[in-house]
Amino acid sequence: GVGDGADRIPAQGARLAQQHRLGNYPGEVGSALAIIDAQAKPRGVVVIGLGQIGKLTPGSLGAAVARGVVEWIGAREEVRRRGSNGIAAAGGISLLLIGAGEGGVDADTAVYSILRGVREGIERGRRAGVAATLAEIEFVELYKDRAHRLWHALGRPLREAALKDAFVLPRSLLEIG
Repeated sequence: GVGDGADRIPAQGARLAQQHRLGNYPGEVGSALAIIDAQAKPRGVVVIGLGQIGKLTPGSLGAAVARGVVEWIGAREEVRRRGSNGIAAAGGISLLLIGAGEGGVDADTAVYSILRGVREGIERGRRAGVAATLAEIEFVELYKDRAHRLWHALGRPLREAALKDAFVLPRSLLEIG
């Protein structure tokens, strides 16, 4: 397999593995691959390149996420143009807390960088005239202690001026002190 969990998403996993065999798989920062299938669950997958392990910076993480969001927007638009009814105008994305801890960026900084990247990717889509509406962002974390840290880390950057107006916080996050 590809070695990044592609086997856990059967609908797109085979296509990701094929892209990997073809040498068209993200590795370097700024590379991304999006595969959208309106009939599958989940409807799509985006893989972003983070570069060499241990060399990740907050800026490169944000740039990588922005590139992934742009690829996601483009792939969704292409599926919509082909007439697929399974792709709504507004979509949601689920994110792993990539780059946090072992990757060289602490969890708080990773959350902030990821959200800045999402905002930048959506803005690029809008500037290009492509509908780019995100209905929700979900962070997925396997370990409870990291999920708990993520929960508390999430509210802080969303209160800052740079991101405050880009996202709507659920009430439960607004109540965290």
